[in-house]
Amino acid sequence: MITIIFTQRELDDWKQQNPILKDITDLNPVFWMNPNLKKVSEASLPLTRDDMEEAELLWQRFAPFLKNEFPETNETNGVIESPLRQISHMKKNDLPMMAGEFYLKCDHELPIAGSVKARSLGQKYFKKSRFISLQPIFM
Repeated sequence: MITIIFTQRELDDWKQQNPILKDITDLNPVFWMNPNLKKVSEASLPLTRDDMEEAELLWQRFAPFLKNEFPETNETNGVIESPLRQISHMKKNDLPMMAGEFYLKCDHELPIAGSVKARSLGQKYFKKSRFISLQPIFM
């Protein structure tokens, strides 16, 4: 484990350069909007729709396995999906100028694989397992 220690002067300078850090270090709720945000139509994504559909099919294919191995997924029949909660109070109180509705993706409520990283690793595992299972066996 690496421990990084900053002097109070360094922290104060950093907070001066990045005012949002004061709220963060004071444990106040914050909203940060990426200044490099692009419209979806302008973004170049490393994934295609086919990639996303293939991933969805893999999760569906492995749902019975997940249900069997992880009883906490019985209610969803092995489907691992983050619930979405509407957070209209955030729009109303903090960002009234923004169009549309606001939702919170509640990964923290997932019974297993509670992070996006864990889920993407799961998908890679499923893909590799399926590939291996389809290979001919020579004896």
